Formats: sequence, structure tokens, C-alpha cells
Amino acid sequence: MDKQSVLQKIKIGSRVAEDEKDLLAKYFIETNEYKRLLEDDVDIVYGAKGTGKSALYLNIIKNKKDLLNNGIIVIQAENAQGASAFKSVVEDPPTSESTFRNIWKLYFLVLLYENFVSHYFLNKHRNYIRQILYDSKLLTKNRTLVEFFSDAYRYIKNNTLSSIEAGIKVDPNTGVPSGITGKITFSDTNADRLINDSVNIDTLFELIDNLLSKKKKRAWIILDRLDSVFEENDVLEDNAIRGLFKTYLDMRRYKNIREKIFLRTDIWNKITKKGFREASHITRGSTITWTEQSILNLIIKRFIENEIIVDEYKLNKVEVVSDYKNQEKLFNRIFPEQVERGEKKPITMKWIIARTIDANGIIAPREIIHLIIELIDLQISNLKMGKDGTEAENLFDRSLFKTALENVSKVKIEQTLFAEYSDMKEYIQKFSEQRATNSVMSVSRILGKDENYSLEIINRLQEIGFLAKKEINNKTFYDIPFLFRPYLRSIQGTSE
Repeated sequence: MDKQSVLQKIKIGSRVAEDEKDLLAKYFIETNEYKRLLEDDVDIVYGAKGTGKSALYLNIIKNKKDLLNNGIIVIQAENAQGASAFKSVVEDPPTSESTFRNIWKLYFLVLLYENFVSHYFLNKHRNYIRQILYDSKLLTKNRTLVEFFSDAYRYIKNNTLSSIEAGIKVDPNTGVPSGITGKITFSDTNADRLINDSVNIDTLFELIDNLLSKKKKRAWIILDRLDSVFEENDVLEDNAIRGLFKTYLDMRRYKNIREKIFLRTDIWNKITKKGFREASHITRGSTITWTEQSILNLIIKRFIENEIIVDEYKLNKVEVVSDYKNQEKLFNRIFPEQVERGEKKPITMKWIIARTIDANGIIAPREIIHLIIELIDLQISNLKMGKDGTEAENLFDRSLFKTALENVSKVKIEQTLFAEYSDMKEYIQKFSEQRATNSVMSVSRILGKDENYSLEIINRLQEIGFLAKKEINNKTFYDIPFLFRPYLRSIQGTSE
């Protein structure tokens, strides 16, 4: 086997789902969360960064036609890449979650019209809904998500929070709308539903829900990237996402309209930590989790999508994919048995998991894929220089794993911890060249703060996955995961 040639031809995708959307069908793993989504058992998918929630989102978009054949109309409420549909509120933030609640509702109403009503109906229902939206300047010429959301926001901003101009007049004898005369209201009560020539926005949703039922369709409004849109402004993020979830709860009454929200776990925790009474009513959620077995499956699936691997290792792809033992065997042919030799040292798969897991026990495919990408690059460089420390059929030299981990560690700290938790950057940096495991007293010394203040910092560092609490000889210590140690040049062992 010409290992250099094999490695140069291997493609295992990107560590970021958005960058490999064209290859998603090849790499995608149908997790339990995805199956529950398709069965409509789950509306909210929570996941830490890098665990694959965007992959689920992108796969739903990719399979829109198949879902439509099953009666599901997938309505994308956010762009998968590029400019966010919600950029207008970032530039000029609304001041309350109730405002956001109205914006979300109006935005979803427009999307339902555009993606369902306008395509399936050419009757009075389509005409009067269209007329309301058209007169309200909510149907822009180019009809992009950015424009739809921006127009909805502008309209709410320019009118009262309880109503917007334009509405319908209902014939009392037939119950059929007969003209555009009044206003659309956003009140939570039924009192203003059809009085003074006004119509409640919920009445329009009810109408669309009934139209969906007649066509035997369901509409899924799907949202992702909420973490990257509002991350610069905590107040904006709080109002936007609280307003979104209140809208979600409001719209649960409709049998044929669903919101499918993909949200980072840490953002949800941040919102609920401040107090969110409605959280107990949000029951149709699922958190993405990865096990050693599912990670192994992910790695092997990416390798066997390369024909050169199938040919060189003389594989039957169906047999490998359908049998976990065959996946283990192939992994042990491609990778060395151990990274560090010794009876008490872990096998390579367990070493990879232990070195890429964070302090909250989260295993993220992003870091695993990144590690393998780094290994491939390092191994090719070695082979080009005539250095081949691989054994038998192995593609990778065991001595390269720690170097590869250094690059993963650097990216994880600089592009995730520092970028997203900038308030903790100075404290994380203080752990540089310190012991990996510390007591409260030694953390206090490292930070240069008293113990009470240090405990507050420790709690925050635990939340973001940087420190793990552990007990040693009935004493409490805080451990830096292996993932972060190379970047910080941590010294092995405890501080005491």
C-alpha cells in the first residue's frame, strides 16, 4: 500500500457542517434525535457547539422533497449560510421580548403564506391573506428571508404593539372576508377578534392551519444559527429567544404548524438560569449526545466513503456499515492499537474520546474530525520527508497524535472559549503553565483573587466546560480536561 498516495486522496469532510453541506448525504448519521424529528416527536433540538445540530438542520433542508412527499412542507426561516435573516434587529435591537413575540408571529405568517398558501390556493382565502400582506408592504419584490424579516420588524416598529394597519371585513351572513378595512391585532384575548373590522393574527393562523388540514399537509418552520446571530448582545439574545419560545408555546394550539428550533445548550441554560417560567411547558425537546460507539460509526463512515480505502482494505461497505464489530476491526486496521504503549494505557479510540471531551462530559464530533484532519496532514508531511513510523496496515504513526491534539486544543480555546466567553479569557490564560488539577486555594493563587471571588470564577469556568470538579482523598479539586492542556502547557498532577 502506498500510504502517502492513500492519505493524499482521502476526504473526510469538514469539522463544520455548513462547509460540507454538499457532502452531507454521504457523511450524515441518522441519530436518534434525527429519527424523532422525522417522526414529529421533537420540536426543540439542543446541542453543544460542534455536536451536530446544524447537520440535522441542513439534512432536513436537503430532504425537503422527500418530506413533502410525506405531507410535510419544510419552511426555512434562517439562511443556512451567509447573511442572517435577522440582521436588521441586530443593527437596531427591539427593546422587549413582547416586541419580538409579535415580530416572530408576523414573520412566520408571511413565510406560511409564501411557502404554502400562495402555492396551493387560487381562491378567496389566498386573495384576502395576500391583500393584507401586500397592503402592509410585507411581500417585497425580491422575497428573501432577510427582506421578509426586516419588513416584519419595520412594520411592528412603525405601528402600535397591539395592532398593525390593514385587515379584513367579514360578511356576517356567510362568514367570508369581503374586504380589507381594519387592522390585525396581536392581543392574547379573544375579545378583539372580529370587532370593529379587525382580525387577530391568531385567526389568520387558524385559517392557515385549517387550509393545511384540507390539503393534508403539515408545515415545519425551522430555525438554526440563533447562537451566532445574537451573540454580540446578551439583552438582544435574551429578548429574541424568549420571544421565540413564547411564540412557540402560543402556536402549539395549531395541529398542522410546527416550529423546529435548533439551539445551543449553553444559550438555553443561560436563559433559563435567569428565570423562565414557560420552560416547564416546553416538553418536546431532545439533547444531542454522542457515545464512543456513535463516534466510531461517524469516523468509519467518513473513511469508507473514500473508494481508495474500500479498495486498499478490500472492504464490503454494506458489511462494514451494518456490523459494529466490522467497524471496530476496520478502525484497528487504520489506526494504531494504542497511542501510548502500556498495559494500563487506553486503546486509541478511548484515547481520542478522553482527549477531546470537555469538562461537562460533552463529546463533540467537531473536535474528533479536526483531530483526524490534523493527523492526515502531519502523516503526509512525515511521509514526504521519508519518515514512516506506521505499523502494518495503519495509516497513522502513534507519535503524531499528541502533535495533532495541540492544534485542536489551540483552535478550541481561541475560536470557542476566547471568542464566545471573552469575559473568561483573562482567567483561562492565568492557568497557563500551571498544574492541571487545582484546589480552590491554588486556583485563588493562580487568579490572584480571594477564595470567594475565585469560587464564582470556578463556577463560571465549570459552566463553559473548562473545569471539571473531582474528589481526591475526600478533597475537592478542579481539573482541566486533556483537550485544553496542550495549549496551556499544563503541568501534569495536582497542585497539592
